[in-house]
Amino acid sequence: MSYFLQWEDLPCNVQTWQQRPDCETSYLLEVKFITGTVLDIGCGIGILRQFLTGKNQYYGLDVTRKFLHVAKGNRINASCLQLPFSNNSFGTTLLKDLLLHLPKDCYKECLSEAFRVASHRVILNEGKMAKETKYEIGEKQGKYFFFWNIYGEKDIFEYAKSCGAKTIETFGRKDKPDWQLTVFYK
Repeated sequence: MSYFLQWEDLPCNVQTWQQRPDCETSYLLEVKFITGTVLDIGCGIGILRQFLTGKNQYYGLDVTRKFLHVAKGNRINASCLQLPFSNNSFGTTLLKDLLLHLPKDCYKECLSEAFRVASHRVILNEGKMAKETKYEIGEKQGKYFFFWNIYGEKDIFEYAKSCGAKTIETFGRKDKPDWQLTVFYK
């Protein structure tokens, strides 16, 4: 669990997060696939919430309390490896740019939890998946250490099926070839 504690003192620059060039387009595409109540796992400052319509109830979950203080709406401080919810609690769970930052032995546990608490679908937005999984050791930036794992589509899809995914759809963008949205239907 000590890996997650380092995120607590990361700088929290809201403007930097909101001004990423792909931010709005990416979230608008994700919103199209959200059904019912949504759990945004690894929500950071909760940007997704501003793109949702009134028909979706939003819950943002992050291990970093500092980010949650900025986020609006229902906020939960917890680990993605042990979600404090019962089975099928949410219509949709979303993991955006989360798995790549987890140590390599944790991604299956995180996906398993996302599938456990979702009743309809799991949305994964991790950028374009590679043909094969590549584990990067990570890099140290000042006192922080970041993982940059690129998961193989085959590994993710096989594991998703073992968690209950019945149908898998992937979507790309012509303007951003390294971007991929994956929707797993239960």
